[in-house]
Amino acid sequence: IGLVLPLKNSMKNPSNFSKPFGVLNVGVSMQTILFLSLGIFGYWKYGDETEGSLTLNLPTDEWLAQSVLLVLSFGVVLGYSIQFFIPIQIMFPTVRRLIKFADLNPMTGEIVFRACMTLVTVGVALAVPNLGLLISFIGAICSNSLALLFPVLIEFLVVTRDNKPMTGVFMAKNGFLLLLALIGFASGAYESIKQIIDLY
Repeated sequence: IGLVLPLKNSMKNPSNFSKPFGVLNVGVSMQTILFLSLGIFGYWKYGDETEGSLTLNLPTDEWLAQSVLLVLSFGVVLGYSIQFFIPIQIMFPTVRRLIKFADLNPMTGEIVFRACMTLVTVGVALAVPNLGLLISFIGAICSNSLALLFPVLIEFLVVTRDNKPMTGVFMAKNGFLLLLALIGFASGAYESIKQIIDLY
């Protein structure tokens, strides 16, 4: 969600992003098929014993399973910089204003800041005993907001900025999306908090 607009803005031909067979639709379709097939085959194999991450079900004494974990770790290392690109772009200007060294040496300052923020996220991952529950809780709050709540609010502000009247279709659509966001937020947060309470 956080990468869609920055990727579109950095493309040479942004119009190719949202075409019927553009970057967004093809990429999301491939990702959906991949996630769906892994979920189906994982549940088919392990049933109710399926863990929050399918890799936790893999046997630790087989070389093929270890190679999967190695490739997955390699993918996380390569993909982390892309996922972390937007937060760094947002936070680093503030760091440059507050720390003189970062302002005088922007390249070195950004590298040091990226390394520090990476270590912070690693520290959080090591400190939290069940990271899956924390990710579930944050996802219930933040993902719903990013996917459903903020787009509705932004569209409302854009449409009504010149005192234009809102159509009934517009209000019905946005009301439905807000209701979905509220249901997703409430049910996801409730289930995550319940699992955290049950764990402790």
